[in-house]
Amino acid sequence: MDARNEALSLRDNPLPPEQMIATEKDKILPSLILGIDREITKLEQMIDDLRTRRLENLTRAVTLGIGEDEHAIIIVKESLSDREIDVERFKVEKPEIYKKAIDTEIAAEREKIQKKIDALSDTVKTIRIATLKALLGEDDITALSVPRKITPTYQVQSVKVPIPKGKGIKLLSEVQP
Repeated sequence: MDARNEALSLRDNPLPPEQMIATEKDKILPSLILGIDREITKLEQMIDDLRTRRLENLTRAVTLGIGEDEHAIIIVKESLSDREIDVERFKVEKPEIYKKAIDTEIAAEREKIQKKIDALSDTVKTIRIATLKALLGEDDITALSVPRKITPTYQVQSVKVPIPKGKGIKLLSEVQP
């Protein structure tokens, strides 16, 4: 079988997922994860500190007008804002055109809003539970609801810290067979 045929075969009949087998090193995975979390926290703090120092130094360089040294230069990039009408001046200098412009703007906004309302009635895919509470009983709402999804998230903490209490909180050892 050539490489092309093998690729087609694997596309149609992929290999089964590789089975994970626990090793001796795996016994300390929670501690390894906790250590990685601590390193991430340290690095994030270092990044925050560096960003703060960068901003302070950039502000100082701009204030002092120091834009270059033997290793670096500071480039100023300017951008032009969009044009904007001075509404108060326009109102005073061209009152008749101002009135027509305002009427046109209001009509355009009304049209946008109406289009949103029209589109909403055709595309509503969800109805809030709060809306139905005034119209239906709790049993009807439960019967008409889709099954709730359970999405697990994992948090690793030291064994010295008390386990948080609350609905839906379990130890991984309680969930896994």
